[in-house]
Amino acid sequence: MSFDLIRDPILLHRANAMGIQSLIMNLLRSSLLLALSAPFLVAGERFEKVFPVTKNPYVMITNYTGVVTVKGWQRQEVKVIAINFTKNVEIDTELIGGKVKIATHVLDKLATTEKAKVDYQILVPEDSNLDIQTNMGTLEVENIRGTIEIDAVEAAVIVHGVSGYLQARSLGSKLTISNASGMIQTNTVSGDILFVHLQSNSVNANSTLGNISYDGDFVSRGKYAFTTNEGAILIQCAEQASVEWDAKTVKGVIESDLPITSKKHSSVSRDNGRQSLLGTSNRGEATVQLSTFSGKIKIIRK
Repeated sequence: MSFDLIRDPILLHRANAMGIQSLIMNLLRSSLLLALSAPFLVAGERFEKVFPVTKNPYVMITNYTGVVTVKGWQRQEVKVIAINFTKNVEIDTELIGGKVKIATHVLDKLATTEKAKVDYQILVPEDSNLDIQTNMGTLEVENIRGTIEIDAVEAAVIVHGVSGYLQARSLGSKLTISNASGMIQTNTVSGDILFVHLQSNSVNANSTLGNISYDGDFVSRGKYAFTTNEGAILIQCAEQASVEWDAKTVKGVIESDLPITSKKHSSVSRDNGRQSLLGTSNRGEATVQLSTFSGKIKIIRK
């Protein structure tokens, strides 16, 4: 195209008209994209509340989906910080006597997960007693001395540094418990259970389909019982661990590279079609019972 043609007023008018149309179309597309993505771009609404409490408060927490973090602190108050990502839920809190209730109330029960999401950061006195229920997302609990009861569906559960009684149940999510020193009872259907560096002298874990792993030492006079139907059991401990072992499986296998003195003068023996390992490591100060139906049992030195 020549320079003179570009300067032609008619052609310039047509070009400008086409440019304006193109600009309008681009603006409309951008507006549509922003409208469609608005629920994901808009920051959540912040909610904050503080409750003064007495000694050993009872805190109930119920959430549908989202990240829930509960930590113990030195103040004698419960502080709730919530981020609400949707207008489909309401956050209910109340203090009745020595009980603090924190709950996510979903307005439309048929709504998608994203339209029911609330994240919580909750600070409680270290001597608090907790009752937590959550469906999906993640739950983290840390530095609590009181009793803890957890019920999860598909929410990953992480518990660290607690010293009171702990009961955790889940349907399909993983339970990870570390540096805990109180009595522990766990139960899952398909979720795995992982214990790391415990100081507890009483640990009980049951799963239908999930795996159970224990990494650490065993407390003198402690009692540990791990049972899974189709999952595997993995024990990792030091060669110096002082344990009385009682391991049994129906259709699985038992493997160990620890120096275990068998009471039947054999590391693995057959008993009515069931493989079993009954023996002692060092002085046998802790009792460890392991049982599976079809899963493997493996005991290895760290």
